[in-house]
Amino acid sequence: MGKAGRLLFCLIVGVIAVIIAVQWTTFNDQRKSDTTMKIHHAVITVSVETSSNELDITEEITGLNTDSIYQFQFPTNVSGFTCSNLDGKPCRKTDEQGASYSTKDKGFVLRYHVPINGDSRAFLLEDWIVKVGGVEKWRISINITDTNKQKGSWAAGIPFHGSESKDLIQYTVFKGKNTYPAIYWQREKLENVRITNGIDIYRKSQSSMGTPEFSDFAALAKKGHVSMVLTDSGIDASSSGLIVSREDKGLRYQLARELVSRRFAQLRSEEAWIIEAITSLFANDIATTGRAEKAITELKRNLSSEELYAFKELIAKEKNLLSFRRLDKLLGIAAGLETNYFSMNKDIRSPYTELAFHGKRSLFVNGRSKGYLTVMDLGESILLPARETIEALGYTYKVNKGFVYMEKGKESYRFQKDSALFEHNGEKFGLVERPFVEKEGVLFVKSETIQTLFNVFVAEEGRKIKLTSG
Repeated sequence: MGKAGRLLFCLIVGVIAVIIAVQWTTFNDQRKSDTTMKIHHAVITVSVETSSNELDITEEITGLNTDSIYQFQFPTNVSGFTCSNLDGKPCRKTDEQGASYSTKDKGFVLRYHVPINGDSRAFLLEDWIVKVGGVEKWRISINITDTNKQKGSWAAGIPFHGSESKDLIQYTVFKGKNTYPAIYWQREKLENVRITNGIDIYRKSQSSMGTPEFSDFAALAKKGHVSMVLTDSGIDASSSGLIVSREDKGLRYQLARELVSRRFAQLRSEEAWIIEAITSLFANDIATTGRAEKAITELKRNLSSEELYAFKELIAKEKNLLSFRRLDKLLGIAAGLETNYFSMNKDIRSPYTELAFHGKRSLFVNGRSKGYLTVMDLGESILLPARETIEALGYTYKVNKGFVYMEKGKESYRFQKDSALFEHNGEKFGLVERPFVEKEGVLFVKSETIQTLFNVFVAEEGRKIKLTSG
């Protein structure tokens, strides 16, 4: 290759290198941009002014991404809605329905009205704030300026931060994060009592009821806030961090349910049983619906009191939202084994699967190591994986059309998989119960069956399974 050829080759290589570098930089910038688009730490300030029959609301949202599109979710009874940017200029609509907007200065100012029953002695607003879709994390403040109902008391599903009365105006402030809380008002005065971080109680100052004891919910309450209004106003409801109830009703269960509900992402109706189950576990109450009741019965039957306590503590201290798969993991940690119990039972339309734990065990046959088995631990007994166990004893093993075949020398067995009947060397026999159990698509054999059929004793020693010929 001549000097001109080498120069041309170097030039081409250089151009390619520059192109690759530019594309890599663009790719990284795009990834950073995509990441930024998904992670918002917005600040929402909801200023409320009262009038006789409605609340006048100004909602300021800051900390958003410029030139991003945000979908607003409107309460059903909102009226007079307007949207402006932080500089006061009108927001730019991106759809004909007026539900999607974009911003050039990282925020919006929304103004709207929400109706109230001005003549009632109390009211609860559950869905009253315009929500901003696509925002994952936010801090929220509710500042109430009350010139119309200043003789009453306000409560919200986020922490109370103070109240002050001046002349004919009452100011009340609440602050929280990652929620759109319900608010409540009643004519009678209420005092706020902080039970523990995450739990507030509002009640009449002259209430004869002592301070409820909820210290065992302290860890559970660290991941969310619940306010409980104890009143005889006639309202009995629970929504968005706020419980309104009579003093003599099941407070522990209501509180536990609200705290537990906030630990899960949105559940389908077929999966909602898990809220009752975990609530019953924390409130030490009875679950009454089918799958929740079965779950609590199974847990109490198969776990020791120490393991059950450890499971509750792991749930309470979990940093992320709970899922069925995560509950399996936490239950496995508490029991020292593994399980798919919650995942297998998440949908109430699917057949119920009993609680079973599984874990890896070293296998020894007549003192010789034969590798590992994944066994099912049923508490009072264990199930051994049929194929691995039978083959470790020197038999061939085959499943075909509902039958299980085993052979070793002149010995042969044929079992009906779902029956207690079997053949041994062509002769028919029967066992007291079926020898095989199918769990999660895998065939297991009971340890008692191994002992009965093959005169082999099964012993579990720590993390070892020992099979010894009799």
